[in-house]
Amino acid sequence: MHPNLAEVLYWAFLWIAAIVALLGLAAWITGSQASWIGVSTFLAVAAAIWLIGRLTLWLSVLKHGRTRRQR
Repeated sequence: MHPNLAEVLYWAFLWIAAIVALLGLAAWITGSQASWIGVSTFLAVAAAIWLIGRLTLWLSVLKHGRTRRQR
């Protein structure tokens, strides 16, 4: 597990969160219920990506912490 992977997932989360904000604004302006389905789907995907990124970063810290202690 690399910290770089966590960073890529973090930036992916930010981009998806920006898309969710735009979709939410469009859904609110138009009042369309179908648009809210897309907003909630994108939000779920963004949350999953963020959680995977945090887990990857946490596992990376644990792995590097063990390596440093053994030296």
